[in-house]
Amino acid sequence: MRLFLFCNWDGRPAILFSPVSGTLVAVAKLDRGADWSEVDAFDVSNTAVLRASAEELKAGFARSFGSLDVPSTLNMLASLSAPAATE
Repeated sequence: MRLFLFCNWDGRPAILFSPVSGTLVAVAKLDRGADWSEVDAFDVSNTAVLRASAEELKAGFARSFGSLDVPSTLNMLASLSAPAATE
């Protein structure tokens, strides 16, 4: 089961992701206009404030970070844990 948690991490939008493997991954927008960057998942999981949904995350950061491309980020995170294709 994959789990996505949307967070406010030190005033930055962040997403915690638990892929099927169970390893926790976190990405955050560190600056307005910047790409999502992988960050310390342990720190995010212990210090971030959870948001109810991707929509709440986007609404909460619209003024300071502009439009957040959350769906593309979720697809990217999901691809990190996708099983390798076998031939």
